[in-house]
Amino acid sequence: MMADAPPDGTPWWAWFIVAVVVATGPALAIFGPSLVRRLNRPIAEQVEVVREQVQNSHETNFRDDLDRVLAAVERIEQNQHRHDGEIAGIRDDVRAVAADGRQTRVDVEVVARRIDEVQASSRVQHTALARHIDNT
Repeated sequence: MMADAPPDGTPWWAWFIVAVVVATGPALAIFGPSLVRRLNRPIAEQVEVVREQVQNSHETNFRDDLDRVLAAVERIEQNQHRHDGEIAGIRDDVRAVAADGRQTRVDVEVVARRIDEVQASSRVQHTALARHIDNT
């Protein structure tokens, strides 16, 4: 059975595309698989390199190793958060000790002034007592 003739006014380039597809179809069927293998060879080599990196040469599985590492990182993060809280508490303690030290310094200054006042008063009283004794 013969194909129907194309409609009038079909452009020449449409015929050219049809001819190329019809002509290259069998060539692709014959040479296509080897071409695909040749194009996939670099990909296969890269996959093998990745496999060598991922496959362990020891007894454990890479994913199991990674899971253990992630669990360890999570424990470290939890400890870090706990340490952050402890450090904040230590800071508060240091601030309280510093405030106590400032207050103690103020208290010592007050006591020192009071001692100075008592000494001055004692000198005055001692002098007055000594005069009183001398006059009697």
